[in-house]
Amino acid sequence: MKVVQTQVNNFKMKDNILRYLFLAILGILFFSFVFGIEFFHRIELFLYDFRFELKPKNKDDSIVIITLDQETQKKYNYKQIPYSEYSKIIEICKNAKIIGIDNSLIQFTDISDVKKLSNTLREKNNVVISSHFSNDFYSTINKTINYLTPIPFFSETSKYGYNNYFPDLDGSVRRINFSYLLKQFDKKEKSFAYTISEKIKPNQNEENRTYLINYIGKEGSFKKYNFDTLLKAPNKYIDVFKDKIVIVGSEFDRYRVPFIFNNTMTRAEIHANNILTILNRSYINKSGTIFNIFFLMLMFSSGLFLATFLKRKNAELILFGITSFYFLFNIFLFCFFNIYLNIFTPTLSLVFSFFAVKWYFLDNKNREISDIRNIFKQYLAPQILDEFIKRKDYVEALKGERRVVTVLFADIADFTSISERLPTDQVVMILNEFLTKMTDVIFRNKGNLDKYTGDGIMAIFGNVGKINAQENAIRAVRTSLEMIIELEILQKKWISEGFMPFQIRIGISTGDAVVGNIGSPQQKDFTVIGDTVNIAARLEKLNKNYNTSILINKTTYEYVKNTVNIKNLGSAKLKGKDNLVDIFEVVIQN
Repeated sequence: MKVVQTQVNNFKMKDNILRYLFLAILGILFFSFVFGIEFFHRIELFLYDFRFELKPKNKDDSIVIITLDQETQKKYNYKQIPYSEYSKIIEICKNAKIIGIDNSLIQFTDISDVKKLSNTLREKNNVVISSHFSNDFYSTINKTINYLTPIPFFSETSKYGYNNYFPDLDGSVRRINFSYLLKQFDKKEKSFAYTISEKIKPNQNEENRTYLINYIGKEGSFKKYNFDTLLKAPNKYIDVFKDKIVIVGSEFDRYRVPFIFNNTMTRAEIHANNILTILNRSYINKSGTIFNIFFLMLMFSSGLFLATFLKRKNAELILFGITSFYFLFNIFLFCFFNIYLNIFTPTLSLVFSFFAVKWYFLDNKNREISDIRNIFKQYLAPQILDEFIKRKDYVEALKGERRVVTVLFADIADFTSISERLPTDQVVMILNEFLTKMTDVIFRNKGNLDKYTGDGIMAIFGNVGKINAQENAIRAVRTSLEMIIELEILQKKWISEGFMPFQIRIGISTGDAVVGNIGSPQQKDFTVIGDTVNIAARLEKLNKNYNTSILINKTTYEYVKNTVNIKNLGSAKLKGKDNLVDIFEVVIQN
């Protein structure tokens, strides 16, 4: 059975390493940029929100919020609240540490109201008011943008900062810059929350930084008071605001925030979370690009290692363990140390590399098995072939091993003289019919075809699969008897067609033999070699001297003596053997 070496060799390690390097580079390039794809980005943002959902929730009493609700807005016909009302609120909060008014005071109204509030701002000197970028800020950034600042009466007497929050692509507010550079003014504008924080703790030196807000909880984490309620009973609440940070803002300016459930919040409360983050320096610390790429490489390489060097069941358990540990460890870092590492892309790279390599190996293994099946199916019985592949016996078989086998040689008696009397096409036809029937008999008895020897055939029992010497010998002898029966059927057919029938001679030998893939690098033969093979061939020839059809050696006889009729023919000298060999005839009965 001829086997091309390249069809059955396992993959060379050198080739595997090159493939792994290629996969690693491809994977790193892919996952380095995958976070920029919106779909993956949204998943990562969802997992970020999920962590906030698990993070311990707190309440804070250092900041209070004065809300402008619907009733208050309705009272003033949903127009600009008179500046004098803000003066009253500032007076009520006179003992506060600082007051932030999140309402862009950009309109001129009654001049007396303007002057009154301006004087209040100058007198208190602890009030910060808000400015505002136009809605199309992102589309016009680094160009001329519309920046709405308080009227000079207020901007000259009080500090101000922009109150904008720029949501991520899913609409949630997670981050903000301390400041933005307005190129047309060649001036940096600070955020509202940062301006307040800087007034409380000067010299923050964080102006150029973009940071993630550390929300202490969902909406309701800060105590709220109604704007109109305070105006109706001003003296009642003066002590409430002592040493507090006060934020005045509308109830209607709402944003999505990074929670899964109940995920909206007023802008005033976002300011409060923002201010606490800055003052406590409790920023959510996001891992840098270099670390992300390194970690991505580590996870991707881990997937390659698990898929390549560990057994599948163990590898999958470890993969599950690494994934679970990384997920839980990530949540732990976020909840207790404010450290934010990407979850989705590293996990995806780990799982992707693992199953990509597993698929790669599986695909190649399937192709290898398919090649082996195609190669061996013409030599092995179907039942033997399935077991051969299932047990991976081909791995040892192709390397070579010593086994106890039974070898059968069958040959047409005096075929040379017969072939000389017949036309070539008839010779080929008769041979094909004969060899086809004999091969069917071999396969039917779970024997394996080794080779065709012109007008003969060589079969082996026990060269693959489990070793059962007695069973193999019995099947070989049974095969020889069935060959005689099949030949008789063919003889009747040939006689009816006008052809002269012929007889066959069979030699069977059981013993040790070397089984392996033997030959040159260009072409090899999966066969058996050894004295057992030579004895079987000599016994087949010896039939002519004894006028017999089936001869077996003593080892075969010992295995089958209780299953068939056998005649002891004594000892004979075989070609190439120094010692006499005991020979036995399998008696053919009608």
